[in-house]
Amino acid sequence: MASSSDPSLSRRERERRRRRQAMLDAARAVFAEEGYADATLDEIAERAEFGKGTLYNYFEGGKEELFLAVFDEASQG
Repeated sequence: MASSSDPSLSRRERERRRRRQAMLDAARAVFAEEGYADATLDEIAERAEFGKGTLYNYFEGGKEELFLAVFDEASQG
């Protein structure tokens, strides 16, 4: 996957990737601090500085999909 700073990507796609990464970073921190059961999408959204609805735009499956994306990213490197 091309990085969020890849100049071959459109500005819109770079911004989308930057936002997604910010959400993953926030989710990783919240899951590490609170554990999966106690982590909330409200807290993750606040930490990422996005609305909860924006999280659902990127991760329609909610907390479970977000957790799996964090896990997948960690397992890839």
